[in-house]
Amino acid sequence: VRNKNLSQVRYLIEERGAHPNELEAGWRGQTPLLAACSRAWRSYEIAAYLVIEKGVDVNIPDDRFGVTPLHWAVVGYSPDDEDNLLELVKLISLGNGGAEALEARDRYGRTPLHVACEAGRLKIIQYLVEERHADVQA
Repeated sequence: VRNKNLSQVRYLIEERGAHPNELEAGWRGQTPLLAACSRAWRSYEIAAYLVIEKGVDVNIPDDRFGVTPLHWAVVGYSPDDEDNLLELVKLISLGNGGAEALEARDRYGRTPLHVACEAGRLKIIQYLVEERHADVQA
């Protein structure tokens, strides 16, 4: 995932039996979907493969901060990438367990909506509230 190589991810899962919902060992403790949604290794193609084709659980948090793929999907490096982030947010929020992902809290008690507000992601906030009905009172 970190090399953004979809064919390698497919090979590891489909040919070598790697489990796409398993947390990696080590300090990051991420699933492949978490890695695909994180800022450092973001890959919509890999995330789409994992969510659509493999039906991975979108609610598995990392071991370090308790963040879910949706927490990662709502942030980015620059204001210019918000449209791309919105597509990733839609993918995750509509995936296996997406409704629960809207209310998932990280170790600081923040939901993905809180994180989107902190990052100033207006399109994502609008989508989460108006289309996915994220709880604004959470």
